[in-house]
Amino acid sequence: MLTERCASVHPGTLARPSDQATCGEQRLQILLTVFFCLLYLLTVNGRLVNRDAESVFQVTRSLVEHRTFTVPEASVFIAAVGPRGTDGDSLSFATETARRGADGRSYSMYGLGQSLVAIPLYAAGKVLQPLVGVESAVFTRLLASLLNAIVTALTVLLLYRCGRLLGYAVRPSLLLAVGYGLASMAWPYAKSFAGEPLTGALLLLGFFALQRSLDAREANRGRWLVLSGAAHGFVLLVRISSGIALPVAVLYLLWRLVALRRRGGVGLSWLLWRLLLWGGPVGVGLALVAAYNLVRFGDPLSTGYQSIAWNVPPQVGLYGLLLSSGKGVFWYNPLLLTSLVGLAFMLARRRRVGLYILALALVWIGFHSPYRFWEGGWSWGPRLLLPIVPFLILPLGELFCTAWRTLDLSNRESGVRGRMPMLLVAAARRTVPLLLAIGLVIQVTAVGADYTRYLWATSQQHPEAAYARLVYEPAGSPLLWQPVAFIEVMANVMRPGGLEQMRLDVAERALKHTQDGLDEDGRGVALLDDTMVVGLNIPDFWFILLPIFGAPMPVAVVGVALLVLLLGMAGVGLRRQLRAMTEPDVKRGRVVT
Repeated sequence: MLTERCASVHPGTLARPSDQATCGEQRLQILLTVFFCLLYLLTVNGRLVNRDAESVFQVTRSLVEHRTFTVPEASVFIAAVGPRGTDGDSLSFATETARRGADGRSYSMYGLGQSLVAIPLYAAGKVLQPLVGVESAVFTRLLASLLNAIVTALTVLLLYRCGRLLGYAVRPSLLLAVGYGLASMAWPYAKSFAGEPLTGALLLLGFFALQRSLDAREANRGRWLVLSGAAHGFVLLVRISSGIALPVAVLYLLWRLVALRRRGGVGLSWLLWRLLLWGGPVGVGLALVAAYNLVRFGDPLSTGYQSIAWNVPPQVGLYGLLLSSGKGVFWYNPLLLTSLVGLAFMLARRRRVGLYILALALVWIGFHSPYRFWEGGWSWGPRLLLPIVPFLILPLGELFCTAWRTLDLSNRESGVRGRMPMLLVAAARRTVPLLLAIGLVIQVTAVGADYTRYLWATSQQHPEAAYARLVYEPAGSPLLWQPVAFIEVMANVMRPGGLEQMRLDVAERALKHTQDGLDEDGRGVALLDDTMVVGLNIPDFWFILLPIFGAPMPVAVVGVALLVLLLGMAGVGLRRQLRAMTEPDVKRGRVVT
């Protein structure tokens, strides 16, 4: 049962970290992380899905190959492949995803952080490529594309640990993690090379470490404070706009430190030292951002986003991000509907944490509502809101605390005054399994087929009305048409000779690239369009893409079989560990904590 008792701590305090550090708990966390990591690795597409991702990848490649931040200038024309493919168009880094620097060379306009984190994966791709039998440009991109699979699996773990830290029982905390990992748009973005998954992971890590640092019973509070500051500092290197989260974190830290100072009788120097421990790493992050801007554009304040503007009426972006049929966050993440109820209870029971989450959500949504590209371009749902989705799911755990079983909550333990509508709580609890199932179906269709397939088709069929249809018309919502796209790509590969024809077309274009004398930079950019076009017309998995680009079929089959076997073992182990941690107490009539 999910309605287990929360850890026996005061509603305004946190569970002691030592209470969670049992062998069983650690084993459960390892299995949870391994399960989701294997699942995401099994379902990645093995390619870079857009030019933004390619630009970030090119910085990684330049750092490894040439020890420089510059990106190559290359432009190719690639024809479409297969039914409902894309129209061929030209790719130019100088005008699309990069800017001319102070030295006349081209630089990516995106942050450096993700490119740095992807370096080990790129290096692994260079080492392992001869064993796979595909071109280096293909395999290094495949390995780099695994970054968000790993990052999202770690975010799932962090969300579970946040639930346990707040005092939620094992099963409710696991529900938060599984709900985020399977039934939110986190899964489709685990296949991408976008910066939002890493941004969300760092913000959640910063929050978790901050909470640990404020626990008076924690022995390493200073280290946790430094870690929180480092996470908030590094996220600026990934996406400078994430700096909007800093005021929320620093005000929360000040609030908590002042309260601790008043209760503990410590001096002002203690408070200032704590602020320095957190703010120092943040300052380092800001300094690195300024230095990177100076190297690229000769100005520490120049990021390369010259054409970006906040000129949309806020109410337009607000409605679009929250409720529009094509981009509304609640439709792409149905569990958030019940999380709203949980947030109301969290504000009553754990006011400080609830206010942190509410403030972060308001600041994040308010910042992006008037943004010129609030919809996040051709993306699955409201891409720009993905970093705060784990925070919004966290209050769901409040619905499964037994403090809410009693009708009268006028007691000190609950931290609530007055009577609460328990019918609302019961209804919210009962809808969780349904919303979890709906969310899972929504994400599976997006994982199985490239979600831009329908977007391309609509833009070609309704060039003048495509935006309104995709964003605002319920009948044109990608949520409704994504299953159709999945059926279409399955039909493509089931058609006799379909995959073989694609393989021959790719081989023919590869020969043409060689005959045209394209250098490694040119071939890499050509492969971007090749994989984009092919990816639109096949089930969006690496083990289907790689054989089309020359990998031996046995390599793909063995890889899939191994991942499926390990995934099954991790799933069985996770279930057994969960049962071992909960069943003995249930059989003895105790409520599990």
